[in-house]
Amino acid sequence: DLGELARGVRNILDDAGFSATKILASGDLNEWSIAELLTSGAPIDSFGVGTDLTTVRDAPALGVVYKLVELEENGVVDFKMKFSDGKVTWPGRKQIWRFFGEDGLAAGDVVTLRDEPPPSTGAVPLLEPVIRDGRRVGPPTSLESLRERTRLAVGHLPSALKGRTAPPTPYSVEFSAEIRRIASELRAELT
Repeated sequence: DLGELARGVRNILDDAGFSATKILASGDLNEWSIAELLTSGAPIDSFGVGTDLTTVRDAPALGVVYKLVELEENGVVDFKMKFSDGKVTWPGRKQIWRFFGEDGLAAGDVVTLRDEPPPSTGAVPLLEPVIRDGRRVGPPTSLESLRERTRLAVGHLPSALKGRTAPPTPYSVEFSAEIRRIASELRAELT
């Protein structure tokens, strides 16, 4: 609840003597949610609008947020994880492995750390590096090639995942034992 959060933050700032500090809110905002926040008296000074500014909602939109999952310094990896309600992240750089059924349709995914071996034979990696050490790994991919690759990938999805209603059985996405182990250790450090 952005309005309630803004009121809490405003109180904290005011109590600390920072009453001139502005509050900016973002997160899937549009003209209706902003109007509702303003009508409710939420102490928000400005709004960050992204997806709804550039994408028509009846067209597919993908909300993406950058979250830090690991730091590496002098060859030592320090895993990071966010625990906020509704924003939990999994630690480490990852690879997603897709499995296909005998019908050629996607049957499930397993998320592993980037350097973990494939979870089993037949798994196909979905992520590939585009930039490494601040430089593009290869030449840019043409829009036509991206469109064709996406068309083929969507063609391999079960029809139940392409409808406007929830599929009768959820698509299986699992996390590797190693990711779950690291996440458990990071949670334990907080307690």
